[in-house]
Amino acid sequence: MSYKAQTIIETIKGINQIYYLPSIQRKFVWDVHQIEKLFDSLMQNYPIGTFLFWSIEKGQDPSHIDEYTFYEFISNYNEKNALEFMQTKVEKPSCKDRLTAVLDGQQRLSSLYCALRGSYAFKTSKRLSPNDPYPKRELYLNLLYRCKSEMDDKYQFKFITPKEADINDENHYWLKVKDVISWSDSPNGRNDVKKKAKALVRQIEGAGLANLTAEQYDDIESTIELLWERLVTEELITYFEIKKESLDDILDIFVRVNSAGTPLSKSDLVFSTIVANWEEGREKIENLLETLNSKGDHFKFDKDFVITLCLALMDLPQKFQVKIFTRDNVKKVSDSWDEIVTSICDSVDLLVDFGFCHDNFTAYYIIIPVTYYLFKSQKRLSDLHESDKNTIRKFLITGMVKKIFSSSVESGLSNILSKLKQTNLNGDIELRCSDHFDFDSLKVLEFQERTLRVDEADVDEILNFKKGPLTFMILSLLYPDLKLSEIKWHQDHIHPRYAFEKNRLIKYFAEKGLKLDDITLKEWAAKSNTLVNLQLLTGKQNQEKSKTPLVTWIYNQFPDDDKRKKYCEEHYIDFYAGFELENFDAYYNRRREKLKKKLMEIFSVQVISEEETRIIEEQTSEEESVITPEGKTIAEAAVSVLIDHPEGLTCKQIYEAIMEQHLYEFKAEKPEVVLRIEIRRRCQNVDISKSYETKWFRIIKEVDGECYYGITFSD
Repeated sequence: MSYKAQTIIETIKGINQIYYLPSIQRKFVWDVHQIEKLFDSLMQNYPIGTFLFWSIEKGQDPSHIDEYTFYEFISNYNEKNALEFMQTKVEKPSCKDRLTAVLDGQQRLSSLYCALRGSYAFKTSKRLSPNDPYPKRELYLNLLYRCKSEMDDKYQFKFITPKEADINDENHYWLKVKDVISWSDSPNGRNDVKKKAKALVRQIEGAGLANLTAEQYDDIESTIELLWERLVTEELITYFEIKKESLDDILDIFVRVNSAGTPLSKSDLVFSTIVANWEEGREKIENLLETLNSKGDHFKFDKDFVITLCLALMDLPQKFQVKIFTRDNVKKVSDSWDEIVTSICDSVDLLVDFGFCHDNFTAYYIIIPVTYYLFKSQKRLSDLHESDKNTIRKFLITGMVKKIFSSSVESGLSNILSKLKQTNLNGDIELRCSDHFDFDSLKVLEFQERTLRVDEADVDEILNFKKGPLTFMILSLLYPDLKLSEIKWHQDHIHPRYAFEKNRLIKYFAEKGLKLDDITLKEWAAKSNTLVNLQLLTGKQNQEKSKTPLVTWIYNQFPDDDKRKKYCEEHYIDFYAGFELENFDAYYNRRREKLKKKLMEIFSVQVISEEETRIIEEQTSEEESVITPEGKTIAEAAVSVLIDHPEGLTCKQIYEAIMEQHLYEFKAEKPEVVLRIEIRRRCQNVDISKSYETKWFRIIKEVDGECYYGITFSD
């Protein structure tokens, strides 16, 4: 079938009478500037693209059409409700005399409809509109506009309020665009339009707003007539009409058309596929997002997150591909929707309990493994023990601090989910561990050279974090007893940041007869904004403390020695370091030590003791040159043991097996320590002194801080 053409006004008359939007279409997203550009293109006779219409055949039984969902075009758009789906659902589509769905061209047709039949409201300043921050605007054409540059639009179309339209001067005379078609919406009305145009030009001339020549007034008259011709007489809507009954055929055409260019993102196409196979899908997903984003101090989950979540919970590949969302797979989602909603809502409630909101939750997708655990174990938030909640909190914070999704959400999630699940004897997918969230097993995973294990170097890096979302996360671990969901907690600079401005520091020390060199000034300024100088206070406490020097504030708040000591203990501050600014170095270094020790404990960081370091350095040549009956080194003996234990063993278990099988005869005073060091020197993702380039071992899992080792090869 060849292309057809019709006028803009003919098409506009058919909107919400003949032309509707299928559920696979996305929301209206064009802004006023795009609409204004569209009308400038129309006036300059630039092509505005073709349209694709789906003419729906009723057939013998029209009721089959009611299986599909259609929406009306929006006429009065309000940017205030941009996150909502504002289109009205068509009831009983089968009752329509004619029904044509727009598959390609929705944004352009919606723009024309808003401009010619409705309005567009967007936010303005309180000064311009004190009573309504979103005043209704209509499209006008400035008849006195003179194009000054080839880079500018030739015609000035603009969405303005009636009040703005009344302001006419030497450079502005506004004509409401929809008035032009009200003069006559029939091609036979040319003479009436000419009369109206002449009358309007005489009105402009009589007002004496601009010093124009007769030729310029003729140009204004021609512009008005041209606008009418473009809208009413010229067939500028070129379209191709298809007649299909199968939604699958329509969806295939829709995807082909929209994936050829860039009008729709990949997620838009996937979302369209979902709602095409699940008529209630759009409304259900929109409602879920509204619920999630209103929790706590607000979040900003989006439909991409929901799609990714559904892929995960249904054990589908983590790929944004239309072909994955078959009718059967979408049915799995719709059948499980109530359980999906329950699990993700409980997960976000947990985030709120942890004190998270959009401002400090930096990686939304990291909550999906937690939701997966709740969904598969059929647990509610109320079923979780405190220990499980603490484990989940550590997982979330570790993942965000280590930025495990920085390279790829897709591969990162797949990596984690594959470790959490297994296929049982019946071929069903289930959790490997359903009684608790198994964070320990995830610590062995690699994410583009990153892991979920925290080592001493990571802790040192954490202590250098500047104030921001990540420092809030770490502080929430350091202050586990705070009711983060009930009170708004602020990150407070213990020594006020204000005091470290260069001139203030110089003045402070000069008054005390002291002087700081430039290097120290810069170092102190940098250190003052790191985790080491931060604590959590309530908003009220933080406001009261404000720029008050620490020494003044602490004596005012805690005049009693015992209370000051208790405060210092709770906030990891050395009581004897001194609270005066000149003691900042001592305060900073000692608090850093205390925080490091606590974080090493929180993250179960294994450190090599001084004794173990001595053993590394003093390992005797006799130990290294021992020849056992098997002729094996320590590392080779460990490999011999682990070949038969793919599930992994602890160092203690490996040592006992070596001794039992007589694989190696140790000479060292502390053989288990030597064995652990030798294994870790050849272990992947372990940073240790004198490590070997070739790695034989890997960490299979970590349980309560104890590593289970396996080998990196099978023979």
